[in-house]
Amino acid sequence: MIDILATFITFFAVIDPIGTIPVFLAVTDKFEQKAKNRIALLAALYSASILIFFIVMGERLSSLSRYRPLRAQGQCWPQYC
Repeated sequence: MIDILATFITFFAVIDPIGTIPVFLAVTDKFEQKAKNRIALLAALYSASILIFFIVMGERLSSLSRYRPLRAQGQCWPQYC
């Protein structure tokens, strides 16, 4: 449960929905309300799709690049492992 909460907090900080509200309002200022709703829905669907893609495929993609974190190699400082 703690892992899920930590992951949610990390994603919330990365996506920053509160910080994007002023940008969305400024960009869609001249659109009608129906268009704003559609743009918001599409943006949410696109960002969720990208996020889910990297949640599922992230480890596979990093293994293709032969990237191994220092923790996996046993070469990090003990207090950070």
